Order: sequence, then structure tokens, then C-alpha cells
Amino acid sequence: IEGNIWVLSSGVEAENIMPALIKFNTNSESIEKTFTFSNYTNIAQNLAYHSSTNRLFFSKANSIFEMSISASNLPTQAFFTSNAQIIYGIDINPSTQEFYICDAIDYVSPGKVFRYSPGGNLIAEFEVGVLPSKVIF
Repeated sequence: IEGNIWVLSSGVEAENIMPALIKFNTNSESIEKTFTFSNYTNIAQNLAYHSSTNRLFFSKANSIFEMSISASNLPTQAFFTSNAQIIYGIDINPSTQEFYICDAIDYVSPGKVFRYSPGGNLIAEFEVGVLPSKVIF
């Protein structure tokens, strides 16, 4: 994204390395910005990028957070809350800007995919195979 890659890091509690969202500049091959999360519980996961709005999305528990790629701070409030039990993937349809949230349920049962409007309103849900993690458009 504009010569950068974005990486979610879970951190290492035993070594006091906090979870973080890292902006890495591929041109200079260096970390440009580190957004550090405040604790090891409810760690951010499932990073997704919305190309038409230059916004990043990630999950924490069943909430979806939104952040501009030019933001100075991590978001403090969720953009929307998903009906998913265990979010295992987030994808955005580039044509419709709709969100597709993959739900692992309990890691053994058939999972679900929830479809949300660009504003975060539930449109539909589908039962799929075990451990759904990615939707390709």
C-alpha cells in the first residue's frame, strides 16, 4: 500500500514485547510507524485493506475496527460488531465494498461467512466448511 506493507504482530508477553500494528516501508526497508496495543488480551487479528478508501480493518474479539492508513493513533472504538463467534478472516469485496467475516464457530463445526454492508449492517450469513478463513473476489 503506497510502498508499505502492514503487519499485525501478536507480541511476546514473556519477553515484554507488546502486540502491534507495524507499517513497514519497502523502499527504505525500515519500520516507518509502530502502533502499539495496550495489552496481551483480546489481541488484534485478521488485517484487511479497503483500497477505495485507503482504510485498514482488523478484528478484536467479535468487533471490527477501522483505521486510515494515514492515522496517527489506533482506533479506540469499534466500527461495527460482528455476529461471528470466532472471527477467522476478514475480506472486502472491491466491487461492492461489502465485508465478509469468516467465523470458525468452535474450530470443529462447519463455520459461517457473514456478509455486511459497507456501513457494517448484516446482510446475510452462510454456513460453509470447517474453519473458513478467506473469501476471494
